[in-house]
Amino acid sequence: MTTVFVVGAGRFGRNYIKVLSGWKAAEPGQWPTVDILIVSRTQATTAQAMAAEIAAQPTCPFKQVIGVAVADEAQLRTALDHHQPDLTCIVARDRVRGDDIHAAYALPALDVGAVLCEKPFCRAGGEGAGLAQARALLDHPRADRFGLELPMFVMARAMFEDPRLESMLRQAKRIDYVWQKPTDENDLLDDLALHPWSLIPNTWQTNVEQVTPIPGGLEIGLRLQTDGPDRRVIPATIRLSAGGTFRGMRIDNQPFGFVFAEGRLQLRAYDAPWSALIGGEIPDPPYQCQLAVANPLAQHIQAVLNHHPLVDTHQTYRSQQFLEAVRGRP
Repeated sequence: MTTVFVVGAGRFGRNYIKVLSGWKAAEPGQWPTVDILIVSRTQATTAQAMAAEIAAQPTCPFKQVIGVAVADEAQLRTALDHHQPDLTCIVARDRVRGDDIHAAYALPALDVGAVLCEKPFCRAGGEGAGLAQARALLDHPRADRFGLELPMFVMARAMFEDPRLESMLRQAKRIDYVWQKPTDENDLLDDLALHPWSLIPNTWQTNVEQVTPIPGGLEIGLRLQTDGPDRRVIPATIRLSAGGTFRGMRIDNQPFGFVFAEGRLQLRAYDAPWSALIGGEIPDPPYQCQLAVANPLAQHIQAVLNHHPLVDTHQTYRSQQFLEAVRGRP
């Protein structure tokens, strides 16, 4: 009997539930069977109503759906001790503590079973507190059961398995990343930065050179050093901003975009000016699909359930180092 616990079954948590609910119908026999699903909200009545709604669906694949209240670490530990989940998905966000709740919840959940954590592992304060939390994760006796959910890591891996795209990246004279969101709700750095960062191969060295405020956001200047015998230095930028929806990158003069469509994450090559794309001037630009990868969230869940997380504790620590380096820049 496999039990999965989704902690924080609100806006983002529903994506996890959707993936878990659709496994059997999508690819029978290809995914681990989940027998019991536990969902949490801060109020017990809300969680129980959600559980009843999921269980009532004609296509519900679970033998049992349970709703529990989790508003703090004490309630989480009670639920963990009682249900002993095989996998706990940490998707909660606290109105006061923000994403720091991820670290607070992940460590006790690891005492019981595997953990898949929404990014970031914790907020970047610039003073290194987040690194201390990440070090505690590295030292956990079950550290090998932890995964950080970075969807673009799945795309990056696919890009480097494509000989043409790998060559294009390695020979680039410059790489620019742009990640936008419609509103300035929540912190831009914590919310967005790890998406483009995780597109950079973890075997490359990434140095933060400068951080510059821009209208509605910030721009991070990077110095990337490739791996292998022909090491090269590539200047790069990551631009994070509110007020738009474009998410993509430019390798030299070739713009690309990342779009989730038809259940897959697509890499699209655009035939349009970069400035017009990031400015939202072309709502439906012409494109050619270069890659399409299966739902990254589903891949992350499957990998952690199989005890082979895609983004392990060492990569999680590196992600926190990057956030702290950016936050610590004047």
